[in-house]
Amino acid sequence: MSGADFDSSNRFAFLATASGEAARVSPFSNFATGNHPVTNPRVVVFSQRGLRPKVSRCSGFEFEDVLASVTNAQIVSPTHNRFTPLAEPLINRLNKRFVLGAKVDAPFGCATISAQHDILFALFQLPSDLVALSALRDSDRFAKKICFIEEMWAADLDRWKGHIERLNEFDHVFLASAGTVSALQQRLTTPVSFLPFGVDALKFGPRDADKPRPIDVNNIGRRSAVTHLALREWARSTGRMYYFDTFTPGYVYDFREHRELLATVNQASKYVITNRGIGANPERTNWQAELSFKYFEVVASGGIIVGEPPTMPEFEKLFDWEDASVDVPFDCADIGDVLEELDADPARVARARKLNLRAGYERHDGLYRVEEMFEAVGVSLGDKAAERRAELLKRSNAL
Repeated sequence: MSGADFDSSNRFAFLATASGEAARVSPFSNFATGNHPVTNPRVVVFSQRGLRPKVSRCSGFEFEDVLASVTNAQIVSPTHNRFTPLAEPLINRLNKRFVLGAKVDAPFGCATISAQHDILFALFQLPSDLVALSALRDSDRFAKKICFIEEMWAADLDRWKGHIERLNEFDHVFLASAGTVSALQQRLTTPVSFLPFGVDALKFGPRDADKPRPIDVNNIGRRSAVTHLALREWARSTGRMYYFDTFTPGYVYDFREHRELLATVNQASKYVITNRGIGANPERTNWQAELSFKYFEVVASGGIIVGEPPTMPEFEKLFDWEDASVDVPFDCADIGDVLEELDADPARVARARKLNLRAGYERHDGLYRVEEMFEAVGVSLGDKAAERRAELLKRSNAL
């Protein structure tokens, strides 16, 4: 096996590239120097999918797949052994209290990287995921190492002492939490940048933008009890279809199946209740508001966003077209009236739907996020990225 060779005696899962092909391996000396960036880079993706196959992480796994599809990357993921459930929480507590906690390895299986690579990309949903890096051996075989953290709150940074220390092992750190970038940069020597979420727009975008949408309103995830009750009463009194979840999400059987189902539901939804992201403990995080992944999913599927957006310049920049969000309060007792008003103006809804789809294809696909990260470390993508870009533009132009 070229690239990363794995000892069958350890507990480390190897996953093939998204295309099923083996990654190509280049000499270390081929990495970018000066003004001559590498193209067609040799990439390894370090994923949490073997450790934590939870619903909330499926969007991140999908992003890893998009990255792998345009770089022919190998995806590796550690798995638990019998000691991990006991040791990992203890090591996380140690990392929270002491910088030296970064020196303590958690008992995950190990991967031996047997050849030089241009890029190591690691995705972490939370800072606590960083303890899994102890599963990766020979990290000096990568010319550049970058990571993307989905959720990190500024008020929590002092709780992640050892975890933050480990971030200095990377050449660039990207955060989806825009309000945390400055505070984290003050604690690191490694550059830190905001990177918005990216969605698989080819998966979430409907083949027929004008097909009927039988779900009148969709309200999955964190929700207002006031708005939820109003929507239930509205649906009951009007005979409309209101789709919502009735359980607390946990683990998934197959994350790709889950994402395909979610894309199908979104494609069938006229309006999707979407609110600012404030995390699970907003009192502790000082109500820091962020862009949730849901905004990008809804736009890419052509749904109409209805809800309370975050007050932040990044939202205004990323969603800057007319009716990108139909703004209502988080607690909206008259939400039924808002939806009736939208239904009464089908031309407005059709126009907003097309603008959303176009933004998904042209601005918010995961490809564009991968390009931004790789360009930051002097690496250009190759032919597969160009092929995906061409398909995205083809679908956008067909609207």
